Amino acid sequence: MFVRFALPALLCSTFVHAAQVTVFKDQNFQGPELALEQAANDLIRVNFQDQISSIVVHHGAWQVCTQPGFQGDCMVLQPGSYATLPARINHRIESMREAPVRNAALASPAHASPPALVLFSAPRFMGRSHELAQDAHATLVTSFNAPPASLVVREGTWQLCTEPGYQGMCRIYRPGRYLDLQAETMPVMSLRRLSD
Repeated sequence: MFVRFALPALLCSTFVHAAQVTVFKDQNFQGPELALEQAANDLIRVNFQDQISSIVVHHGAWQVCTQPGFQGDCMVLQPGSYATLPARINHRIESMREAPVRNAALASPAHASPPALVLFSAPRFMGRSHELAQDAHATLVTSFNAPPASLVVREGTWQLCTEPGYQGMCRIYRPGRYLDLQAETMPVMSLRRLSD
């Protein structure tokens, strides 16, 4: 009798551990949850449409969209914990999948490793993201309309400065997760990777 019930519990635990993303109906990872490791074309099938308020991305970048079939307003979430979601997607997600590769060049082995540094437009790794390759060494140029607000350094030692051309006040960042850059220093205008 014990074996009959222990085995399904073990299988369930293994599935959750293997999941690439876990979504929650409430903020701060509360309420009913759903673990996914494959695309969900329409979350209405699992009663999770327009109800997701927090997300943990365990592996890979995930695209979340406000309409079924990966349509509507879409956003890509990098690996990390999102205790709250931006208003544009909070309680609005209806489909999600691992972010598609944009072209064949990005899928090549030369680009298979994760970026050494990822910048985010909002604190706590929220908003739009901007990735830099391992060999990046340049004045900061992103798609943001404002300086980056949070940062994940996966590899290397990086210098971030408040003026273009690595001038002004500069700080050194080593591998780690930095929740709020603007609370630590003035707006970042340039960055470069230093010799390790």
